[in-house]
Amino acid sequence: MANRFGESGGQELQNQALLQSLISAHGTVTGTAMFNDLRWRNDPDAPVSVPTGSSTARAYDSPMLILPDIERIAAEVAALREGAARVWARYGIPTKLGSYAWAVSPSRSANGHALLSGGPQMGFDTPDLIHEIQLSGGQEFDVIGMSIAGIPLVLIGHNRSVAWSMTSGFGDNADIYVERLNPLNADQYWHLGAWRDMLIRTEMINVRGQPARTVTFRRTVHGPVMATDPANNLAYSLRRAHWMQETRMFGAALGMVRARNLADFQQGVNQYQVSNNFIYADTAGNIAYWQAGAIPIRPDGGHAGRLPWLGDGSQEWSDQLRAIPQVVNPAQGHLANWNNKPSADFDNGDAVLWGKQDRVSDIQEVLASQASVSQADMAAIPMQIAGLKWFGNETRFLRAYLLRAIAAEAPHDERLQEVASRLVAWDGRFVSDVVAGTRLQPEEEIWNAWLSSALLNTFGDELGSAWSEANLNTLLHALDGAASGVPPSRDYFDRVGSGDVETADQVLVQSLREALDILTARFGTPDIDSWITPRPIVSFVYPLGLVLGQIPISNRATYAQIVELSRPIVAVNIIPLGQSGFISPAGGLDHHFGDQLNLFRQFQYKPMQLLALCTVNLPAILRSGY
Repeated sequence: MANRFGESGGQELQNQALLQSLISAHGTVTGTAMFNDLRWRNDPDAPVSVPTGSSTARAYDSPMLILPDIERIAAEVAALREGAARVWARYGIPTKLGSYAWAVSPSRSANGHALLSGGPQMGFDTPDLIHEIQLSGGQEFDVIGMSIAGIPLVLIGHNRSVAWSMTSGFGDNADIYVERLNPLNADQYWHLGAWRDMLIRTEMINVRGQPARTVTFRRTVHGPVMATDPANNLAYSLRRAHWMQETRMFGAALGMVRARNLADFQQGVNQYQVSNNFIYADTAGNIAYWQAGAIPIRPDGGHAGRLPWLGDGSQEWSDQLRAIPQVVNPAQGHLANWNNKPSADFDNGDAVLWGKQDRVSDIQEVLASQASVSQADMAAIPMQIAGLKWFGNETRFLRAYLLRAIAAEAPHDERLQEVASRLVAWDGRFVSDVVAGTRLQPEEEIWNAWLSSALLNTFGDELGSAWSEANLNTLLHALDGAASGVPPSRDYFDRVGSGDVETADQVLVQSLREALDILTARFGTPDIDSWITPRPIVSFVYPLGLVLGQIPISNRATYAQIVELSRPIVAVNIIPLGQSGFISPAGGLDHHFGDQLNLFRQFQYKPMQLLALCTVNLPAILRSGY
């Protein structure tokens, strides 16, 4: 679980393959510039959770490698990971990644107490991987909240003084190293001027109905070997900053659940090894944010690496770690995180691209717009954001560009003017009613088809097949041009080889016309109101094949809590199904198997209160013969 939700990185091979393909097609200078357009290091316009500081766009500045057969190696490693994810999903191990949390200070809350809301997004399993628990051990240990099967602590919750939630941090804490193999002995690699033996472990795996399989695992000083290239005497290993430190997480989590104040909780954060964000509030009125975890300082002096490192010992990590991004009681009176960029100086690693368009803005804007925030407001925000996709409200910046283009290029085109009117009135959500809505909005269909066409038409001629690496923020950089936090290296709207100079407006309108033609053909009618797609459904399917309930798909949390840091603390929470996952031998479901599902479907909550546990004098009871 620590690796799944707290490890980020290890995608350097895919980046290397992209870089080399661009260099092959365009030369070193242009290809490298295009790579930086697609894999920018820092976008100063990206929203942050620590509301201070400034940053500038930076390009990759480490020595460049050219690796043979890198596309094949990258594809092999990607297939390995995808196969593992399919196996995890089959056995109910979470493969989805997300989570949101926010906190409001007493000065901004309607009741004068700090407020906290949090929700990890780990997908939905049957029975639930998560459960609610209260753990008590005297005055110093009394905590309630969410735990995960097999982990004997509360991971998100509150005690009698503090409350917290957590999200995946995407701090780059894992790197790929290129190991040079001994041509005479493929189990040796070159490191610090000598051939060194790999650590080799052989496992015999019994397979039902088939002969047992023997699998050999190899490890270098950097970590497990992910792939080998015998023809070129190379291997690729994965180095993790938290390797062999995972068990320290229990000490860190124990410190958090026992914390009585901000300083206590900070000590737990300081011990935390993997990359997770923490949002915190307490009964003293404090709110705080940290991105915890060990993030190494790379050989180039930075905190993020996007390409593989040499494994010969010349590009080792520093002994120093990155300072933890954090803020306590910010002047704005609220904090939020939705897996977004922690602070202005926090660079993108190889597995994340923070940009100007980010879903955390949808939470931050609501909190900033209200003079005071009530518990009802805290409960309303999850419903407001549940109809948004990964990037949040995608119309925030792009809609203005598209509307301008329609006005400039098609002022008398009735069909495009109708689309423009619809886009102006659209709230950017894929469904009009997150609770009861049964179909996607037609505007969502138009937007998705247009964005896909716009990305292809903007980047396809320059980047070839690599155009698919561009995303919404890449398009924004191109549209913002010199005003962008990441100015593009070239004009991507100019048609390469066509002899014609196209403007951004022309490309956007052409893309919209193509999108409308595609949708007309798909639905068999030009009537936009008839472009109806059923809303996908999440089914809770027990491993025995029983469908035990359904909810419409939404961008929502697996577990959700809202905490008012009054004295005593008042809190509510909800899980998708119920507290129990048991089926009796007779075949009946436990009473609590699905007793929260109706509440969950309606975005409602149940009480989450610490119970006053009875204490007994066991020796006296035994003496009494009871």
